[in-house]
Amino acid sequence: MAAGGAGGAGPTEGWCWRSEVRLGLDGVGRGWTQNVVAATSGQTFLRETKDVVLNVGAHNALKRVELPLFASTPIRNVSESSTGFVFNAGGPVWGLDWCPYPERLAAERGWPLYLAVSTLPQDAAIGSRCAPETPGAIQIWSVPAAGDSTPTCEVVLCFEGGPATEVKWMPLGAWDEPDTASPKLGIVAAVQLDGNVGFYSVPEPQALRAEVGAEGPIYIQTTALLKISVPDASVTCTDWLSGSRLVTGLSNGTIAVWEVDLTNPEPPLPSSITTIGLGPVRSLAAGRVPPTTSNGEYDYTGDSVYVVSATWEGTISLTDLRDPAGTLEVNRSRLPVMAVAWSSQAATPLYADVDYMITASQLRNDGPSTHLMAPHRGPVWSIATSDYHLMVASAASDGALILSSFALGFYRRKLAGLLYYRLYELDWDEVSGEYRMVDDFKPETSGIEEAIKHAGKKKSSAKDAQMWAPEKGDVQTIKTAAWNRNVGIHRAVWHTGAGIGNAGWLASGGYSGIVRVEVITARLLR
Repeated sequence: MAAGGAGGAGPTEGWCWRSEVRLGLDGVGRGWTQNVVAATSGQTFLRETKDVVLNVGAHNALKRVELPLFASTPIRNVSESSTGFVFNAGGPVWGLDWCPYPERLAAERGWPLYLAVSTLPQDAAIGSRCAPETPGAIQIWSVPAAGDSTPTCEVVLCFEGGPATEVKWMPLGAWDEPDTASPKLGIVAAVQLDGNVGFYSVPEPQALRAEVGAEGPIYIQTTALLKISVPDASVTCTDWLSGSRLVTGLSNGTIAVWEVDLTNPEPPLPSSITTIGLGPVRSLAAGRVPPTTSNGEYDYTGDSVYVVSATWEGTISLTDLRDPAGTLEVNRSRLPVMAVAWSSQAATPLYADVDYMITASQLRNDGPSTHLMAPHRGPVWSIATSDYHLMVASAASDGALILSSFALGFYRRKLAGLLYYRLYELDWDEVSGEYRMVDDFKPETSGIEEAIKHAGKKKSSAKDAQMWAPEKGDVQTIKTAAWNRNVGIHRAVWHTGAGIGNAGWLASGGYSGIVRVEVITARLLR
């Protein structure tokens, strides 16, 4: 699909353009009407769900909203700075991903955007496996790109193998034409708590509703088209290298590459396994950089060859899949690294360092150099980048979703401060159990030394604990890992699969079960 937005035309050259390709999956994963189950049976796969009371809007004009399961509300009515919505997924959100969908088909369907959401009912231990019969579910939400309607939970996929800690749509060629019988919207890869990656076919919601005729979420009990696993380790994270190649992080400190063939039900063996650390792999991302041929020319049809990954013992690595033995150690810290990402526009990895700073690493011949982008006050859970623009979104345990930009590149005036924008911040009242989502912040700036420092210590010769008491100062700059888990934002993701016209859509969600979706646009602050 062309990157020129709706109706855009132009040559499909380079990786900033995405062509409509087919992968031979037209006959795979169809026929769901016989698998539709009642809502009472389907909700057991969601397991623990909760209602949410949210106070949303600008700090001086909050509106109290009650959000039961699957309820949604626009926030543009109470916030001048937002054009989006919030909805309740019912539990802690860990998996979040936009569905890649051709603009041609989206125009025929009225421009809906689809979002896959997965929740966890409990805090799973790293490397632990649940029983194979453990229920799990993935929610498919439709988000209106225009008009006055609000997001709707269209389909709930119910399956065994446990809840999904991460979901990733197959990026290319997995959808069906609308005029086919029981068309599918796409195929999603889910990292499940049984230690496997399951591939599930998702029905096209409008066609399914026309066949079933039901109102509200449609619950479908389904089975995986394919499951991949390693006997002596659990899969902890994953990303697509192309439409048929997948890379996974494992609990034994290795990454594995798989050739995925959904027409063959036999589980494949990994094509390569590379050790990158001593602890479980916490996060990884495929580097969307076109490989070069022997003549030095870019091969725009080739798969991604770079993988940036982070482990629980603090190792950040960059692996070239053409030579997995030559893994480059980008950084090593004394704390777990919770999030990494890859910026296609800047062709560089990003990660969260020990000071909870979003850091870009410039890879050079004399070694990597770092470039600080935005500060957080707690551990960072997710970093989101886009194929179409230079904005970086980061979500952390301090309840803040922060936007920063690569527009200035790696070159910054000496001692120049950081410029970033706090999109919103989530608070939780321990007494009432209500949440508060405050936005309408102004852009912020801070010096680098101020951004990276932790709470200051009193200069005293006393030998008791008082010498370690923090100085009085702005609590907004105090960094700590002791944030209440209720305010944590676990995942943020830009929409990169529906052309540049939809590249401004950003979704985020966390432990509260609240998911916020909105389109980010420029505005003039006076």
